[in-house]
Amino acid sequence: MRLFMEAKDIAKGIRTSLENFSSYEDILVYPLYAIRNIHVLSSHF
Repeated sequence: MRLFMEAKDIAKGIRTSLENFSSYEDILVYPLYAIRNIHVLSSHF
């Protein structure tokens, strides 16, 4: 994902995963069960 972000010159990213909520520098990780709320939660990023 980081390679894609660099190639497209994107500063921040959101990834869905089976893991819990977390973040890695400029990438937010959302669990699959929270995808429904991704538009609300990502506005704080």
